[in-house]
Amino acid sequence: MSMGILYESDEWSNNRLRDCLDQRGVEAEMLYTEDPVVDLNGPFLHSLYVNRVFPSAEMRGHVISIQKMHHLLNHFNKCGIQVVNSYEAFLYDCSKWKTYSVLKEKGFTLPETVRFDGEQWQNIDENMLKYPLVAKRDCGGRSYDMQIFPTPEAMIDLKKNISRTHWVFQAFIEPVKGYTTRVEVVGGKIMTALKRFIGERGISSYSAGSRYEIYEDCPSEILDDSIAALNVLHIEMGSLDFIEDGRGRTFLIDVNATSNFTPDYIPLLGFDPIEKMAEYIIKKYSV
Repeated sequence: MSMGILYESDEWSNNRLRDCLDQRGVEAEMLYTEDPVVDLNGPFLHSLYVNRVFPSAEMRGHVISIQKMHHLLNHFNKCGIQVVNSYEAFLYDCSKWKTYSVLKEKGFTLPETVRFDGEQWQNIDENMLKYPLVAKRDCGGRSYDMQIFPTPEAMIDLKKNISRTHWVFQAFIEPVKGYTTRVEVVGGKIMTALKRFIGERGISSYSAGSRYEIYEDCPSEILDDSIAALNVLHIEMGSLDFIEDGRGRTFLIDVNATSNFTPDYIPLLGFDPIEKMAEYIIKKYSV
């Protein structure tokens, strides 16, 4: 079985995945999705593809990849070509609203959330929103354009400049413990649970400079919900973020179907997370 890795940015995690597969005797072709040659005209020489296109691609100037991947993964799906993660998982990765809606319907505890595009937002009834709130792009990641707004007055500049891009507005849950919880899951098993402390702009994110540490006594409710949520979304490898509010309630606040890592995770975790991903792919798909 041959493999192609679809990617849109030169990330350590993408190159490391190729290297880990190569070390195990699996040759993986790197396919740059910003390249016009990588399109539906094929020919497709691989029987398995790994999707490493992040939902923040367009926000980082890689405007072609998201649109192309919608067509490409849909085509693979129709042709029966295997993809990790699947086209369905990619659709969830590219819409926080779609993800929240499905998980809420399945009984998971999430903050109250509404969705608007830029045009709707210009005519919004302020009574529809409750403050403080968190504004996020519906298709986005790495905390790009994510902001916390304590009052309606703080939203004035966003309202003036907001594009027609879809946004989600989510009730702000105070992280009273000073951190959110990041859980990484591979193949239906917990790979790690981390405390991710609050960084710049009051946001918990690697890109906001958050400090991480192992969450040794992570509540079993969080771990169980992590596995259950990814099963609902058909995400084989991914991450989830939770907030414990100090009143005995835990809120699922985000899901990512394309986990990203940097080399500094290795000494923190005590293992290479990309090796775990490569091992899962090889075992599951008999590469």
